[in-house]
Amino acid sequence: MQLSELRTQVQFLTGDSLTDATTVTNRDNCINNALIDLAGGKGYFRQRSTTITLTAGTVAYNTPSDFDSIQRLYYRYNGSFYDIALLSDSEWLERAATRSQDASHPRWARLTQTSSTQTQFELTPPPSSTFVSNVSSTLTCEYFIQITRLTAASDEVLLPDNFQHAIAYAASHEYALAQGDFALADRLGNK
Repeated sequence: MQLSELRTQVQFLTGDSLTDATTVTNRDNCINNALIDLAGGKGYFRQRSTTITLTAGTVAYNTPSDFDSIQRLYYRYNGSFYDIALLSDSEWLERAATRSQDASHPRWARLTQTSSTQTQFELTPPPSSTFVSNVSSTLTCEYFIQITRLTAASDEVLLPDNFQHAIAYAASHEYALAQGDFALADRLGNK
């Protein structure tokens, strides 16, 4: 479902035919608030997986651009899976290998934000050249994607089809409350 379709549904459910810029913006804000509320959980529809190419001795690696939070970080070796534990900053400081000769197989990771738009994970000990060649140079990162606000009419909703109808009702409920139409809000809230 696209934002344009949600706009039409909210207009229909609220009986509001106004199309001025302020009204459309207010409706869009209600739609986005409903989307964030409904998609905010860590559901299967937000899970993604990517491989990260390792370089011997390198500690920090960028996360994907749509990254929100990590679910699992692991590598495969001889048909077995090996998880890399995610540590807090204080645990990281206690366990981090800081010498280049400490390079081996990574056992721990932590997330760091390097700018307002970029997150990295750091590995310790850093991967050695032997480790990189043994695991085919890759780690697998399973993660949850960010929920992005819908802005263009053609933007698609993240939720699965069977949940999408709920966005229109939740947005219409919020919009009716904002307009002071409590009777309509009550009717919409009971759907």
